[in-house]
Amino acid sequence: MNRVFISYVRQNREKVDRLCQELGEYDIQVWLDRNEIRPGARWKVEIRRAIRDGAFFIACFSREYEIRARTYMNEELRVAIGELRQFNSERIWFIPVKLNECEIPDLEIGPNETLRDDIQSVSLYEDWADGIRRILEVIPPGLSDPVIGEEIRRDDFVAYNNRGLNYLNRGEYDRAVELLSTAIQLNPDYVLAHNNLGHVYLRIGEYDRAIASYRRALELRPGDAKTSLYLRNVSHLKEAGLYPEDVGNPRNI
Repeated sequence: MNRVFISYVRQNREKVDRLCQELGEYDIQVWLDRNEIRPGARWKVEIRRAIRDGAFFIACFSREYEIRARTYMNEELRVAIGELRQFNSERIWFIPVKLNECEIPDLEIGPNETLRDDIQSVSLYEDWADGIRRILEVIPPGLSDPVIGEEIRRDDFVAYNNRGLNYLNRGEYDRAVELLSTAIQLNPDYVLAHNNLGHVYLRIGEYDRAIASYRRALELRPGDAKTSLYLRNVSHLKEAGLYPEDVGNPRNI
């Protein structure tokens, strides 16, 4: 299964987790070393393999990266640039992201080309929502959609959520409700599944249930901007007597 490799320094863990969460809401599966490397595995080998097999490579740059005298992120960049050099120049694969105001390193990526000057970066710190939108222009939502017939482990609430999101995107709402509800039963504190269930109920016009799902997500993550937006919009639809198709994709309302 293709995944998006995320390269970062530990000091930026909170922002990287936010990035991964928001990509996950579009059913884009990311590869993070701390989540994916199995106990006992040769971690350097695993990282190199994940970079080479990844559908995309996102490098998260920051002031914290700049001041690090030593970091394994430099080795990840070296491997990624080696892969980038083998691609056709039209292929977009390496995506530099700025988490705060910083400089992209002046690394050579080809004859008379450098990472700083020749690959367009995304400045998440300037406008986070617009930065995510720009990333999604390159990495299509649903990149890692599960195979519909694939078995799910009974305790894998993330897989149930992802499968439910897949059915939502396919317009099979009853099945989406069933799978997302199972994810919530397995992990009642799983905010993403509550939000996705709210999206399903919004799509089928069951506004009260959508509001209940979004409110539960907000209880679990107070002040979350995206969930607050979902809740405001579905409340507006209900009060205005509008239909679900008036909002299109629920994640874009």
